[in-house]
Amino acid sequence: MAEPDSDAVLMRRTARGDAQAFRVLVERHHGAVFGLARRQLGSDPDAEEVVQDAFQRLFQAAGRYRPEVPLRGYLMTIAARLCLNRRARKERRYMELRAPQELDAVAADGPGFTPQRALERQELEARVRRALDALPADQRLAIVMMRFEGMDCAEIAKVMKRSVGAVHALLFRARNALRRSLVVAPGAGVEEVDHEPDL
Repeated sequence: MAEPDSDAVLMRRTARGDAQAFRVLVERHHGAVFGLARRQLGSDPDAEEVVQDAFQRLFQAAGRYRPEVPLRGYLMTIAARLCLNRRARKERRYMELRAPQELDAVAADGPGFTPQRALERQELEARVRRALDALPADQRLAIVMMRFEGMDCAEIAKVMKRSVGAVHALLFRARNALRRSLVVAPGAGVEEVDHEPDL
């Protein structure tokens, strides 16, 4: 079975007008871009608009793409900037408690499920969302890319155009701010850090 084409090859084909090559790129990277946008904006429709805008810009830039730049980082940079611009234009609420009748749809037949436990989980998610929302934009973006997108500090540094040391400092401040906001809530998934990282 043939190896799938690399991103660089697909971008070259896209630049020549190959629509199928671009569709493969969209399918390959849609999930990562949507995940970043969803966690930054808190809304599926807004996230999908960012995804569409990001891929439209990628398509328009296909002829200028340099293959030595990893496409995933390039695309995440576009998406991150679109998210920051959207947030700057419009104040958003990240999370609303679901209507009581929707509680039955949340793992209703899972072990130990009770409406009370579902409500507690939703309340915790809302607290985490509010705590993320309260972070400065650069700290929020760094923590979302690491904790939710699985990117390492070097990748984040490329997306944010910062040094790796600066990213470590952003993550340190973001984690401590989240810890204070959440009072180290059980299950919040926030690591405790008690020293400033070396820069």
